Amino acid sequence: MLFQAWRVPVVGGDAVLRELNAFAVKHRILEQERRFVDAGLDSFWAIWMCYESLQAAPVEAAGKGAARDRVDYRTILSDEDFSVFARLRALRKRLADQEGVPVYSIFNNKQLARLVTERVSTAAGMQQIRGVGGERLAKYGDVFLGELRTIWSAGDSVKSEV
Repeated sequence: MLFQAWRVPVVGGDAVLRELNAFAVKHRILEQERRFVDAGLDSFWAIWMCYESLQAAPVEAAGKGAARDRVDYRTILSDEDFSVFARLRALRKRLADQEGVPVYSIFNNKQLARLVTERVSTAAGMQQIRGVGGERLAKYGDVFLGELRTIWSAGDSVKSEV
């Protein structure tokens, strides 16, 4: 968490406002505070911001909001759930490579995690996950549901497979 402060004169502060706007575009603003300081003709706005740099994001996470949404599923899923999640990611990668598409166009990580944590085993269950509509279900539902059913029926053997 980093901090930045500006003094924006009420009269003739256009250059500072341009600098402030350019800064805001390159950073994720977490908090801000503004105070008007009445000093007659020298009045100004004092602005403080708490921010994170968007430029520090990894190159592969340069898409919309990707750096903000990065989650380490190994830390939030149980060992067994992460094993299932890893198998689904491997399946997604194979399909994406075959089709020449990005992996997230098949299912994103959050969708895969929900398939696992909600123990989805039916098309109706799959459609309850945000972003999984009829087209995605028709194209990928059978293969992912087949994999999940195989995993769920295997029970405790899941842990040793990944």
